[in-house]
Amino acid sequence: MDLKAKELETSSRYKSEFLANMSHELRTPLNSLMILSKLLAENTEGNLTEKQIEFATLISVSGLELLDLINDILDMAKIESGKLHLETEKIDLKCFVGAMESQFSQMAAKKDLDFITELDDDVPAMICSDPHRLGQVLKNLLSNAFKFTEEGNIHLRVSVASSDAINDDSLKFVVSDTGIGIPPEKQKLIFTAFQQADGTTDRRYGGTGLGLSISRKLAGLLGGSIVLTSEVGQGSCFTLIVPLSLETDEQIWQYPQEDPQEDPQEDPQEDQSVQAQPAESEPVEPSSQPEILAREPKVNSAQTTENVAHDYRDRISKGDKSILIIEDDLGCAGFLLELARDRGFGAIVDADGTSGLQLAKDYLPSAILLDIRLPGLNGMEIISRLKEGFDTRHIPVYIMSGAERRDDAIRLGAAGFLEKPITADSMSRVFARVDDITSGRVSNLLIVEDNESVADSTKELLVDDDVKITLAQSGCEALQLIENGTFDCIILDLNLQDMSGLELLAKIRHGDDKERIPVLVFTGKELTNEERTLLDKHAERVIAKDGKSAAHLVDKVALFLHRVEKDLPEAQRKMIHMLYDREAILHDKTVMIVDDDMRNVFALASILESKGLTLEIARSGAECLDKLKADGEVDLILMDIMMPEMDGYEVIERIRQQESFKDIPIIALTAKAMKEDRAKCIEAGASDYLAKPVQIEKLMSTLRSWLYKSPSLVEV
Repeated sequence: MDLKAKELETSSRYKSEFLANMSHELRTPLNSLMILSKLLAENTEGNLTEKQIEFATLISVSGLELLDLINDILDMAKIESGKLHLETEKIDLKCFVGAMESQFSQMAAKKDLDFITELDDDVPAMICSDPHRLGQVLKNLLSNAFKFTEEGNIHLRVSVASSDAINDDSLKFVVSDTGIGIPPEKQKLIFTAFQQADGTTDRRYGGTGLGLSISRKLAGLLGGSIVLTSEVGQGSCFTLIVPLSLETDEQIWQYPQEDPQEDPQEDPQEDQSVQAQPAESEPVEPSSQPEILAREPKVNSAQTTENVAHDYRDRISKGDKSILIIEDDLGCAGFLLELARDRGFGAIVDADGTSGLQLAKDYLPSAILLDIRLPGLNGMEIISRLKEGFDTRHIPVYIMSGAERRDDAIRLGAAGFLEKPITADSMSRVFARVDDITSGRVSNLLIVEDNESVADSTKELLVDDDVKITLAQSGCEALQLIENGTFDCIILDLNLQDMSGLELLAKIRHGDDKERIPVLVFTGKELTNEERTLLDKHAERVIAKDGKSAAHLVDKVALFLHRVEKDLPEAQRKMIHMLYDREAILHDKTVMIVDDDMRNVFALASILESKGLTLEIARSGAECLDKLKADGEVDLILMDIMMPEMDGYEVIERIRQQESFKDIPIIALTAKAMKEDRAKCIEAGASDYLAKPVQIEKLMSTLRSWLYKSPSLVEV
């Protein structure tokens, strides 16, 4: 038994290593392809014809499709190597099914098919499962239904499963179509990876044959199964059966294995019903899975909004008292629209993340109600972009999702968090809060600092008529003030006399289960990796007292107090403008690219040189260290992780050992797709992390953030 266990452990480790290496080898050339094709499509020099721009755009789109294929292959590998982790939360079934309807309605209209969704009356309002993985299975089933149906209808029905299902507390998602149907002898074959009902070279329908195989395995991980019934020429019916409540705590999932003794091509089924469910296998402990940011295809939001009770966009001007609702479930959006109208807010509804972001810029609403899982841009990306803009960063944004995303939303600058299902009472509190913010209510700021001169200079920097600043010189005094008062933001030093700042922060977080108070850690303390990990979890931002912090502190306080930039004192306004001057930040800056793949070097250099940056190139870790030693005039390092002889982790660690480079920004670039890679990079000493293929906008935003240097606030 011990020998078998060791063999399984070794096999699992080899699979993980292969998975990481395959991700790197596939994504590295794709990174260059996508970056350079996007640069060509932008045609910044204006010397390409329309046809050439079209070609470049097609290459870029094809790159995205290839990335989707790579992600499918990696999903399959992660499941089979035990590296896929489920994240359960409460799912509002009405909203969930509404999202499916919104996503596929445009496809139905394009193919002139009827798309019908139905929830039985006895279906519970909420279930507990992994919404991303459950949605992935249903989207695969619906995509197949649309792909193989030329006329008729697609039907999604949700009902309580009968007693002969997996257990008595199960739910059925039935996807039926009037398509071409599947022959009995092919019905087991289609659940095998890379297999299709028609696998000939002249087949009519394309695809990799991975979708149903992944769906089968995911159904097993979700505690359920998929049942197929089909008749050639009449259509197919796929039934996904899942438990009403999926518990994952302390649970190790079994992943589906193909039976090596069975050849699906030689085992025709006499019955037309095939059940695809997990076979017995050895348990393998899962790891984490990167979150997919957006759903495709995008919803036609203008068309979708017409189905909601008419909103007020035609009667609202920029800056009027209004609420923007970005939500792709029409029932939920209509409910929120009525509540907003009753409270005297003009309301605008949009179902798509991309167009919703544009509406925020066009109308500058009083507040935004934002779902996370949206077609186009997802909610987290939307709030990130809103908080980067001068005109939109002050708008209070309330995120609507499961409770486990609350802290992430607050860190990005959200004013609050609404756990679904949304109630009238919770919305009433939101509207009252928005009224307070927009009416010029005085914000309460607490500064916890035991150095009196630092506390006074910090207060002087942030003072204004609409901000009431309270000082606390000890942890006990701060806890007393928090218990007896209400604060909108806290600035916290870590070096206190009576308790450590980390201890105080833990006590603050223990007491704010319902409303998380934004905490900005403002410290001159040299942080350990363990302290950085704790602060990353419990604090919104860490600002170092290093002579570069004044503008950062002004900026983040304004962000978390939702202060309108034009209403700030002139000195504060100038500091923030300097911070966000997108081009000036890059002037006279030198970036070193460390990468052994010249395709990547060429692609990155093409972007950075066009932005006015000076470049240093190192083709290995050793060359990087030599160049830094010979000429240390480098402002930032872009470090590839997978390199021969000395990998990026080791290079970063050696750089950090040198006193003159212990604070230089190092951005790790890796094509590995495992969630734990980011933590490994940060632990090695990287300042930040970007996954390949690198998005140009994300790369430049990250560079600007780390290259900014502001004037001194205090001498420490």
